[in-house]
Amino acid sequence: MNWDAIGAVGEILGAIGVVASLFYVGQQVKEGSRATRGQTFESLSTALSTTANLFVEDPTLLDIGARSVAGEELSADWAERYLQGADAELRVVGRITNMIRATKSHVAEDPDTQLMLDIDLGILGQSRDVFEAYDRAIRKECARIPEEQYRSARADVLRGFLERTAIFHLDEFRDAFELQARRNIEDKLSELVA
Repeated sequence: MNWDAIGAVGEILGAIGVVASLFYVGQQVKEGSRATRGQTFESLSTALSTTANLFVEDPTLLDIGARSVAGEELSADWAERYLQGADAELRVVGRITNMIRATKSHVAEDPDTQLMLDIDLGILGQSRDVFEAYDRAIRKECARIPEEQYRSARADVLRGFLERTAIFHLDEFRDAFELQARRNIEDKLSELVA
């Protein structure tokens, strides 16, 4: 074997090494993405739980949250004006306002909006006490609505969640909150229709 042949074999082995390295790096990135997603979910769960406990400890926070229940359009309009004033890209403005408007139906196809909606609905899957405090705040915000009309409308909204195959879009949220959310909603429905 001459030096040219040895050089060619070396180049082939080097190319194979590069391909193997790229494959390995690709696998590491994929695994890292899974780990990061798991860590992100854990952080979101902790934040959601902490926020829910704050609602129980300070009912005035619930008043603020309940005011936004019927205000998706107002919130989206405000966000649009704010973001445009901050010279945000039109693509970003549209994406954020669409996410806010999606809270009306709580249905989305893209993963980012699904995550945001699952976070928004996370209150449904909290402890019974936290859910009840949230529900009382909603009733307080809707105090001008006559009791029978409120009960009927609230029952319709909650029934809509139970009629879904799953309340939450993402597996992590379904695993963590779906069962408790269904219990909370079923209990509240039995109160509303009693």
